[in-house]
Parts: sequence; structure tokens; C-alpha cells
Amino acid sequence: MAKRKSISSTHVTNQDTKRTLTLALKYLQKGWTQGQLAVDKEGYFVEPQDLSAVRWCAMGAIEKADGKGENRARRLVCEFLPDNFQYLEDFNDYQGTTKGKVLSLFTKALKSLQPLQPKKKGTR
Repeated sequence: MAKRKSISSTHVTNQDTKRTLTLALKYLQKGWTQGQLAVDKEGYFVEPQDLSAVRWCAMGAIEKADGKGENRARRLVCEFLPDNFQYLEDFNDYQGTTKGKVLSLFTKALKSLQPLQPKKKGTR
């Protein structure tokens, strides 16, 4: 008889990922930056969890939202990167990237976690 694998505390669910992405999106809406994980109001580098942080890059926002470094959230956001980008950091720091483009990535990732609504009878 095969031994069942136990679910450890490191098991990440869709709810965990949704929570991380929702918080990260809120941080990015508050303030977004390039070139650093997070900056204070003077524009100096601080750790993403630092209370003086006022702006975060995409990776910094995920780290702030989930100090464990929620890799599933990062990987999910990366699924929506433009074809010419492989890494979230590169997209975030690219000269042509805007706050709106970063917010759009996180919004698409969040929407992909939403359960599909059943179709109503009589609709196609």
C-alpha cells in the first residue's frame, strides 16, 4: 500500500496565492518603483517589509505581501508577461514599463484564480 504524503505547512493553495496577489496589488497601487525592491519617501532603498517603504517593485510587493517569498504568486504573474520578457524583475525595470502595465499583470493573474461562473440556462 502506498504511503500517503502529508500536507505540510508550506503547501500553497489558490487562496494563499490570491491573498498574496491581492495584497501585492494594493501595495503597487499605493506606490510603484523600478530598480529597487522598495524605497522610502526620500527614494532610498529599504527592505520591502520596512515600515518606511512607500513604493515597491513587482517583486518587492510580493515579498511584502508574503514574507515567505510566495513563488507561486510570482510564477502566476510571470505567465502574463509580454512574450519578450522571461523575468518579472526585467519587465518591472524596463524603461518602457509603466505602473499601469504592472498593475495590469497582477490584475490578470488575480482574475485567472477566480472560479468560472456557471452559465445561466438559455445563454450560450
